Amino acid sequence: MRRPYPGHNACVEHTGAETWLAWKRAGILQPTAYDRDVADFVRRALRVSDTVPLTAAMDAAGWTARDLVRVLAGHVSSFAGMLRGVMRLLERIGATAGTKEGMRLSYAFDDGDPLDATLEHFRETVTTVESILADAVVLSFPSGHLWSDVLSDFRSWTVAEALAGSSDAERWPYAEDLPQPAPTGDVRVDAIVARHMEVILRIREVLATIGDHDREVTDWAYRPGKTADPRDEIAHLASDHWVLLESSAVHAFADAVATGATVPSEALLVRLEQWLDAFSFDSTEIEQTRLVERFEDVLNLPMWGKRHDLYAVWVLGQLDLALAPTRLRFIVRDGALSLPFTETLVATMSSEAGEISLFSERRSDADDVVGAGRRRAIQPDYRFVRSDDGADALVVEVKQYRAPAATRHAVVLRDYVVNTQEAPVFLVGHGPLGDDLTRSVPEPQKHRARSFADVRVGMPAESAAFRAAVADALPAAPSPVARVELTWDPRTPDLDLHVVGEHEQVYYLNPRTDRFLLREDTRNGGPEIVDVLSRGGTVVVRVHVFSGTDIASARPVITVHREDGSVATWIPSDEVAHEHWWQPGGIDAHGAWVPAENSEAATTAT
Repeated sequence: MRRPYPGHNACVEHTGAETWLAWKRAGILQPTAYDRDVADFVRRALRVSDTVPLTAAMDAAGWTARDLVRVLAGHVSSFAGMLRGVMRLLERIGATAGTKEGMRLSYAFDDGDPLDATLEHFRETVTTVESILADAVVLSFPSGHLWSDVLSDFRSWTVAEALAGSSDAERWPYAEDLPQPAPTGDVRVDAIVARHMEVILRIREVLATIGDHDREVTDWAYRPGKTADPRDEIAHLASDHWVLLESSAVHAFADAVATGATVPSEALLVRLEQWLDAFSFDSTEIEQTRLVERFEDVLNLPMWGKRHDLYAVWVLGQLDLALAPTRLRFIVRDGALSLPFTETLVATMSSEAGEISLFSERRSDADDVVGAGRRRAIQPDYRFVRSDDGADALVVEVKQYRAPAATRHAVVLRDYVVNTQEAPVFLVGHGPLGDDLTRSVPEPQKHRARSFADVRVGMPAESAAFRAAVADALPAAPSPVARVELTWDPRTPDLDLHVVGEHEQVYYLNPRTDRFLLREDTRNGGPEIVDVLSRGGTVVVRVHVFSGTDIASARPVITVHREDGSVATWIPSDEVAHEHWWQPGGIDAHGAWVPAENSEAATTAT
């Protein structure tokens, strides 16, 4: 039943404070309890301390209900990103296990209220949240307008990579800071530059309601069976890396004006102002009452009310990403990834040191416990255990966001380190964990204790550091018997590598089988790499021009690395120049490469 929005008069612009109080009274928000993270997020936006009442701060800032929703959209966007992370994990497991869309997550929370949701339910929830976020992030413009910008001549990949701090534009996180250009000394130009950057940031806000970076948004834009969505036109910008390239153009233009390399003409400045005038940030397509009601739909979602607990599942996805792609072999029971609040074998994996098992909630005796409530036992969220001797290889304890309870977290870390043998112990948190968490750990064992705060969607550096530490802590994967690598001309957007066995096939939609592992699905030149993990029947290698003209323009190159150290490189013959598929050859049962007639040896080395 819809809880009443104050006044329920579409002609009245309610304040942010009124809306906040209405949500508190209706129980939609609990700012001092479960939803303290929401209150903290609003405080940061208002730049006020805990001592200032939030409603007073909203009134002082002149916030309307629409302003409140727009600010909260940033926090809900992180929630949507977490759901996407869980959804990707289920997609990956479902593709490998053969359950696909029927894949389910069965998760038992601390409060005894279980969640049993299908992949399709996750996808529907994400679509709902994204749709509501799109209403909150208001931006309108004439159709086709984004493709006719005036500064395209100033675009520079060199500048774009400098802004991103990386050459991987596809996976540059939208959550990263985007620097503002330095002042040019020309008041009119500075005003145009500021407006242009505002447009770019608004475009980025819309893209962030779809995915975490350009690759995810591009996949969404070209998704099979897609239905019409108001964000479609903006989403197609991702395949051209519009945010970074347009930012590079603005920066290069501002630098050129500042240094005198460019003296903008009156005609150019007028064209820029007219282009910017076509954007509107104050659309009334959805009136405020309806917007608030739509946003309440998010706050009333069962998964929103379980977001702190679902964080542990998102961390499981980070553990999966930390290891070689699809290295973990997840255990699927009755079509579900099951995470009950009892010891459960979640996955297994191969390593140079032998087989390793990943358990959730595995309990073990503890002789030296300081923390209250442990009753001479510890039960971390995740444990990697060596199968040969049953010893821990890595222990991971997950702390959902509440508050930086440094004392409690330090005790947890101490108890887990002291009561495990030689394994590293990682404490990972959604928010702050406090300072000097190893202070209670005995000095000889401090090297095994590590904490990782702020590991969440929107904090890419912190999340990457956690994943890197996990990868370093565990034994490396065993060497493959063969590796197949595909590269191509980066002017062709996307080629796909398919490796086919007698009863299995690996490619971007099915990245792992018992015998094959797709290490990376890439665009714009690759490489895409598939490891052949074991000997067996004949393997066939195929190349598909997924997005581009034909084989001739894509200029694919297949490089085969064999177990004996030999390397062979193959290119297509003219016979398949105008095709979209090329089958360069295969690997026989003895591990030897057998080229096809439509392939030519580029180089061969031993």
